[in-house]
Amino acid sequence: MSYSTCLTRVLLTGMVAIFMAATPSKAEDLENPLYAPEKGTVFFKASAGIMYKEANDNIAMRAKNHVGATEFPVGRFSLDSGYGITDRMALRFILGWTQNNEIDRSGMHNGRLGLNYRVSDGVNSNGWVWDVYADANLAGAIKMGAELVQSPNSAMVVDGTHPLSFNYDGYSHGRWGVWAGTQAGKTWNKFTGAAFAEIERTFGNNNSDVRISDSAKTFIANLVNSTTPGAGSLYVQGLPASFSINTESTWEYNFGYKGLYEINDNWSFGSGFSFKHRATNSIEAVILTVSTTTPLTDAQVAAITSAVAGSFLGSLDDGWNEYILSTAVSRKLSDSVQLSVYGEYTFDTSQDKSQNGTRIKGEAGVRLNFSF
Repeated sequence: MSYSTCLTRVLLTGMVAIFMAATPSKAEDLENPLYAPEKGTVFFKASAGIMYKEANDNIAMRAKNHVGATEFPVGRFSLDSGYGITDRMALRFILGWTQNNEIDRSGMHNGRLGLNYRVSDGVNSNGWVWDVYADANLAGAIKMGAELVQSPNSAMVVDGTHPLSFNYDGYSHGRWGVWAGTQAGKTWNKFTGAAFAEIERTFGNNNSDVRISDSAKTFIANLVNSTTPGAGSLYVQGLPASFSINTESTWEYNFGYKGLYEINDNWSFGSGFSFKHRATNSIEAVILTVSTTTPLTDAQVAAITSAVAGSFLGSLDDGWNEYILSTAVSRKLSDSVQLSVYGEYTFDTSQDKSQNGTRIKGEAGVRLNFSF
């Protein structure tokens, strides 16, 4: 049984158990962008979806011979939950998981834990509601894992355009971070609209593990031979199984709007737009310890290692921006349970070496919301 299947079953089992034990709270639409739990109220919004992707034609995709390749089905699982500490303050926990078997890449794509505070509840502000929130980014709990390989596109290896590639294991950059954001909105009869903006600072570290493949060793050996003839095969014998990299701190930001129209007491329709700026990652140091293989000397190995490590330093040119359109149709099954069917379509622009740029990216799924 795969890890993703186990995770899905655990989530569904837990959701059912909580639902069976729940005491219904008042009938609120949990899809409402201004929803916030009252004191003592717990809510969960758990979703499962399938994504369809087509890779773009940037340098990274050409190096992998992956231009226009289809990735489907990509499993997407998320949990948005909270607890009302007071009527104005709530604890927030958000988790997202992507399972992409097409490229053997899976892991947590989102993880946040924080507090939301309702500055204005609309009573004395002409109906306007204003929230501020702060979250810890939990990406530091998981290492950035990858394998260094020689690019499958031999032409780009020969001409030096993109000779080495990373095959990423997951979606975590391995850095802890802090989010700060705000949201404001209002309800006009049956329609509720809200706008939000948030910014994140991640903190650079070396929480990473990059394995060195045999194909990468072959390239490194040839690279060493070009400057020190005959030393390449000896040098790669001393390479470790993996190394780590020091990544720089980054800034990211998101903004957008959310809207909900309550058709009647049971049915509602929601839509939204969000812009997400994904930061460009940069390497400021490579932590690589190479053993000396005679007749090479320690000094020779140190010099070669410095040159090899230096070739990785600087920007990875892997940033990208996303423009996400979303929609959902929801029905209340009871005062405390709601079922939504959602869809998302994402346009994006990516830098030359980003492995996240797409020509087409769409997702559809279901979401189960409940509170008690």
